Amino acid sequence: MDPKGTLPKGRIDNRRPPLVEYEKPVLDSFRQATGLDATRLDDRDPRWLKHRAGVLTQFMREQRRIVGAKPITATVMSGERENLFQAMDLEAWIADGLVNTIMPYTPVERLTSTADSWDNPRDLDFFVRITRGTKCELAPNMMPRLMPPETDLKRAKAIYDLGIDRLFFWDTNARYHFDPSWSVLRRLGHKGALPAPARPGKKLHKLGDWDLSYATPG
Repeated sequence: MDPKGTLPKGRIDNRRPPLVEYEKPVLDSFRQATGLDATRLDDRDPRWLKHRAGVLTQFMREQRRIVGAKPITATVMSGERENLFQAMDLEAWIADGLVNTIMPYTPVERLTSTADSWDNPRDLDFFVRITRGTKCELAPNMMPRLMPPETDLKRAKAIYDLGIDRLFFWDTNARYHFDPSWSVLRRLGHKGALPAPARPGKKLHKLGDWDLSYATPG
């Protein structure tokens, strides 16, 4: 966002944190509001975090003004303190109707392809609390991408048991281990009828005149 409080042209959302750090307009507005130099404060000083979050919330307000009633979905961090450190005041966003769905991800220090999330489903309590009774939906991200079907089922059930109705799967194209995981993974959205982790189908050895047991090089 520029100093006038308007969105830049072109791409407006970053792929991942950090979203707001020590950009000059943010430093200047903080100094004007508090008389303090943010570069001399602890990076977790609550005054600085609150100010940065206010900048991003204003960005979200402007985004809402532009898109109107169209749904806005935000991938967010894994907990209350981590979101605030990344300038995301989720409670303000939800209260002001700035997001329709939030999708909590894994902790930022674990942003890898093997990152594990919600092995303890109670880590979602904060998100359940701030979305309960609101129009904002909660859809926790299921990671890592490739888990045994039994783990997928156990984790999905634990999340649903918290009263959550949605799941989010980052990079579904990378969840390619079809046997036996995909038959379970593709049906985890059926909250009331979770599938059994059965191995699907049978291995084909012959298809018409084709001998499928013969592997060609390359």
